[in-house]
Amino acid sequence: MPETLHGWISDYNEQGMEGDYLLVFQDEAPVAGDQWDRAGTMELRPGDALTILDPGGGVRWSGTVGARRTGVLLALFGRQRPHWSPRDVPFEPWVGWFRERPPLRATLRRP
Repeated sequence: MPETLHGWISDYNEQGMEGDYLLVFQDEAPVAGDQWDRAGTMELRPGDALTILDPGGGVRWSGTVGARRTGVLLALFGRQRPHWSPRDVPFEPWVGWFRERPPLRATLRRP
């Protein structure tokens, strides 16, 4: 059975990504406090079992990240980098959860 990782979700962008951004899970194991550590930053992919928590600790969403490709703006830059998202959540709220500050806590299991 895959290990359950604990951490938080966020969007991620760095210089040279040309306006592109990733939806990521940050594993808390390799970090001190709420700092980032590239060793624990994972881009979401189809099949990931993700649970996103509300600030109060309740479950906002739990399920498997699906293979629905979204992100029309990325095509404008000549790229086809998909954003993997669940089929039961519209794209705008899904991305909004990754942009909340402070970041939402989450758990992740990879197949």
